[in-house]
Amino acid sequence: MRHILLSLAVVVGCASPEPREAELSAELSSAWVTPLASAAWKIGFNIVNPLVPGQSTCFGRPLNQLVHAGEDWGTAAGTPVRAIGAGTVVYSAFANYPGSVIVIRHDLSAGERSALGVAGPIFSQYGHLTSVLVGVGATVSAGQQIASVLDQPGNSHLHWEVRTAQVPQLCSFSVPGPGYTNTGTDARSWGYMSPSGSVTALGNAGPGTCDNNVPVNGTACNPADPGAQFVCTFPGLPSSQQWTRQACAAGQSCVGTRCQGGGTPACGSGLFCAGNAIPGASACLSGSTTVFCCPSGQTIVNGVCSGAIPACGSGLFCALNAIPGASQCLSGSTPVFCCAPGKTIVNGACSP
Repeated sequence: MRHILLSLAVVVGCASPEPREAELSAELSSAWVTPLASAAWKIGFNIVNPLVPGQSTCFGRPLNQLVHAGEDWGTAAGTPVRAIGAGTVVYSAFANYPGSVIVIRHDLSAGERSALGVAGPIFSQYGHLTSVLVGVGATVSAGQQIASVLDQPGNSHLHWEVRTAQVPQLCSFSVPGPGYTNTGTDARSWGYMSPSGSVTALGNAGPGTCDNNVPVNGTACNPADPGAQFVCTFPGLPSSQQWTRQACAAGQSCVGTRCQGGGTPACGSGLFCAGNAIPGASACLSGSTTVFCCPSGQTIVNGVCSGAIPACGSGLFCALNAIPGASQCLSGSTPVFCCAPGKTIVNGACSP
């Protein structure tokens, strides 16, 4: 039988997304919550509880000599336990903690990693559970109920942890971990972090971001699916689950970071589309104007179809492969204009 984490309560310190998608987007954009709304009593992190009885089968010592690797929050049996943040369940099983254990992986934004001082994901663990609602592989949102608190007469409580290791490198190297570190140790040296402190720090880090640092509700394009823009909706989930697809309107396509489109008729080889900068395109997107139709092999130089001029510095526009604002042109391109950052060539001049 696995050793008991704590057997006595002693306080020792302390188009638009669908409506549900929009609701989840708002929920996840800043959601880091504690697993219980409140607690009748708490036993703190990284402390020794001299009054807890029992023996650790993991370390072969009395529990009152060990260092607590999480926090215990006392509450009534059956109280809902919620995920502290968006993530993926990596462990969900009966572990005789007593009760069941759930472990969730949370992938963090750059700001969230910086707030915690970590380089990768974190893992939250929840022990002494019953009525488990999620299995391995399930994705969860912040605040979602995942289980309920087990009935331990006179001592019903939730043990919860935040750590950098999915499998603590202690004792039997099991995913749930022993809940303690050995006598005289610092739990932080084993990758454990203050659970309450971590939630507070993550909440203060601001909204999470999706891949490529796209903010919540920001959009991005996928070259493999140009008929839609993708909205950053669930920043804490794996890459394939972070985005909500929004189809572009008829005649539009995703350019840069959002749907644009419509267009003017093509006018032949060498077409230059002002506003979205596609020299040589066969058609212009909505909001652009057809400015020049150069013969094949020529580009626009100083307002006329011509050859190359030398590179001219910051804000460089590269003809043929269209990189407004680039600092250099790719092979085979001709440096044509030097526009200020954010401007493009319209009628032979930098605009707007």
